[in-house]
Amino acid sequence: MVEKFRKGKNGKAHQIDHPGYQLSNGRNESMLVEPVPEFFARPGDGIFSAADKDGQNNNAVIIFGRDRTGLGEVDAGNTTDSLGIGSYADYMGAGAIDIVVGRGAPFPVQREGYSLGPLFNTEYDMLELQKTKLSGSLPEEFSVDHPGYAMDAARIYISQMTNVDYNFDITESLAADDLYAPPGTETVPPSSAIVLKSDKIRIHAREDIKIVTGGPNETVNSQGEPIMVRGGIHLISQNESSQQQPIPLGNNLEQCFEEIISVLNNISNTIKTFAETQMNYNHAISKHWHISTPSVPTTFDVVLAPLGASTVVRQFKGVIAECDKAASNLQYVRAEYLNPGSNPGDNDMYINSPYNTTN
Repeated sequence: MVEKFRKGKNGKAHQIDHPGYQLSNGRNESMLVEPVPEFFARPGDGIFSAADKDGQNNNAVIIFGRDRTGLGEVDAGNTTDSLGIGSYADYMGAGAIDIVVGRGAPFPVQREGYSLGPLFNTEYDMLELQKTKLSGSLPEEFSVDHPGYAMDAARIYISQMTNVDYNFDITESLAADDLYAPPGTETVPPSSAIVLKSDKIRIHAREDIKIVTGGPNETVNSQGEPIMVRGGIHLISQNESSQQQPIPLGNNLEQCFEEIISVLNNISNTIKTFAETQMNYNHAISKHWHISTPSVPTTFDVVLAPLGASTVVRQFKGVIAECDKAASNLQYVRAEYLNPGSNPGDNDMYINSPYNTTN
């Protein structure tokens, strides 16, 4: 029994009974007809797909319109509200371009009278989707309920005026917490933004990549407001900022380690000097003698003499030798981690990357 539809495993189509699919399934040089959710369009939107060029719309569109969030939008019966929560679409200077493929993924459906706006984030418990069936052909023909969640598979979203972190549910700015707020509550103006969102994203340069923020001439943003915060570059795994830590500056860290090693060397040398001085003193004490009458030297103390000899040996082994060993180890650390190219190739343990920098 098939409990859920798995893409690829249960066939190439998640709705094998979709009208036109049996004849136009992408094989034998045919087009592929598939369910494509109707787009919840606004007045003034320009929506373009391959169908506009005598092709087949395979759920890949470009929408030229105004800023949009998809939050709180309503398109049901006689009730229509495409503005939604947090959108700047009723502001001048808030144009947007949405390049999106796979609307309503992973199982897009096409229902009469049902449309979908942009899904910047995954939506769950979608009742209209749960009313539909997914039908597959492997291991044999079957039908299961739609899981009721949907997302847009991949997009590039460009907006002239938006609240990007709020709309895409991205963890708040690490530089200024008040940047993460819905319109009407923010303490700084909105901004222009470009967002790339997909299952996986690759940026591949044949030479190098530079990610740059700010600059001496960047004093105001595209909304005409002064830039009050020196923005940084943040790598945030799992959209979770609680474990976020600053990236150290390699040259400064290297200098810090050099100074630590120098301090440790000075401490080691001080201990070694003290031990050598103490050894000489202990040796003198253990071999000392006095003049007795009539001017005859006394014998060495029967306790101090052997104890002094053994103490000298222990101090040499436990202090002098260990100080020399520590000094050698510190030199190894310096050579291994603080000198580039000490181990050429993949085994080079130099702490600074030869390729990547940050500030």
